Amino acid sequence: MATDNNGLMRYDGYEFKKYSYDPSDSTSIKGIGIIKLYEDAQKKMWLSTFDGELIRYDPVAKNLKNIITNH
Repeated sequence: MATDNNGLMRYDGYEFKKYSYDPSDSTSIKGIGIIKLYEDAQKKMWLSTFDGELIRYDPVAKNLKNIITNH
């Protein structure tokens, strides 16, 4: 579930895991407020934030990757 100001919430059937911006963590979501979600053919989630960041979430590895954009 995307949120407008608190990042991403993932539910695995048992509990929620919150992914949000943490300035001391280089792997955290860079940006505040997710505006779009897309799941690709490999089941990876692509997230777009209000401030133009692009993020890929891998549900198998359970990690985020901030994609460098030119904005």
